[in-house]
Amino acid sequence: TLPDGSRAVVLSYSNAGRVTERGVELGLGYQFTPEFRADVSFAGFDFEVKSQAVGDQLLPNTPSKKASVGLGYSGERFDANASLRVIDGYQWAAGVFQGYVPSSELLTLGAGFRVNNNLRIHGTATNVLDQRRFQLYGGSVIGRRVLGGLTANF
Repeated sequence: TLPDGSRAVVLSYSNAGRVTERGVELGLGYQFTPEFRADVSFAGFDFEVKSQAVGDQLLPNTPSKKASVGLGYSGERFDANASLRVIDGYQWAAGVFQGYVPSSELLTLGAGFRVNNNLRIHGTATNVLDQRRFQLYGGSVIGRRVLGGLTANF
């Protein structure tokens, strides 16, 4: 009931049922030298719908597989890193937003330079390959992004 006494109709989506989920996450990092480090990770996910409400579509809204690999360098004044994240495509359903989220590869590069003990200049570029992808169905299309910064310690 609205403040003026009239009735309002509210439409919402539901997400009800029983689901069995299973998955694994693995990560490994190795420090080759005091300056160089590598990291890899993998996540796998699966589910089985046991029961769901009539007319409902239960989906986890997440990929079944994703992996990443990264390499970093950290010297006395200069540091840099690169990482590649690979994400499997997946079905998405949340209310009226339903469809397929395509697979993607996300390349990120970063670097920084310590001018002195109190000042560091740095930058990061995400989605360097400029893949026009969205992370959820009905969401914004995300392209390349470049950020720069200056960090001062005092």
